[in-house]
Amino acid sequence: MIDNTEPVLLDTSVWIDALRGKTPEIVAETQALLNDDRVLTCGPVLFEIKRGITIPTMDVLIAQICLHYQVYLFTLDEHFQSVPGLKLFTAK
Repeated sequence: MIDNTEPVLLDTSVWIDALRGKTPEIVAETQALLNDDRVLTCGPVLFEIKRGITIPTMDVLIAQICLHYQVYLFTLDEHFQSVPGLKLFTAK
């Protein structure tokens, strides 16, 4: 049974559908969750919505670990440059 008072994390696909008004049921449910102050979000979803960039799942995990422990990431993948707050190590 679904608890109708618990917070709900909305995936990027739901936000896109709701913001575009694509599926009336999704729009209505998203609005209801917003009205009830039950909507949660997370960094990867905000990143996808605001920047329109999708980073591979494993790279999101790697970036999150670096952010959590506040360590540098040494990488050749350019998409990490778009992650806010991520410290990138530069070779000499």
